[in-house]
Amino acid sequence: SKIPGSETSVDAENDIDSLKTQMSQLLGHDDLRNNSQQNVITDISQRYIVITGSTGFVGCHLIHAALDTGLLPVCIVRSHAPMKRQHACLQRWGLDISSNSGCIPDYSKMHCVTGDVSHGMCGLSAEDLTYLKRLRPVAVIHAAAKVHNHLEYRSLKTDN
Repeated sequence: SKIPGSETSVDAENDIDSLKTQMSQLLGHDDLRNNSQQNVITDISQRYIVITGSTGFVGCHLIHAALDTGLLPVCIVRSHAPMKRQHACLQRWGLDISSNSGCIPDYSKMHCVTGDVSHGMCGLSAEDLTYLKRLRPVAVIHAAAKVHNHLEYRSLKTDN
């Protein structure tokens, strides 16, 4: 017999594989579903990472941690003014980005592009897609999520 709710975890695993395949194609990398050692960052000169959900609490702190360790985040932001929105969110979560704050890390090294993970190819324009491919990011951190306590997984899975 089937355990109630067990289909949700299977659906979620399939969705994660689908996102990994889509991001692999998007960025021109080998299949990211392969969890072998080839996906481990060994060359710090290749230091761009893509972050979805960068405007949320976790995403903003991922940006901070990435910059603090020498990685250069490229944020996919749902906004027609992505850098402005990202800066506002960093400030909302208590991360001081002012140039005179003397803060480390240097947020001017952060890149932002307009996109939406609920759309095909993450809603990126052809120009931004070309830009991301040229950077050859070493990792994608998927922190975007649509959260609602009263909706079923089916209605949330497109964004998640």
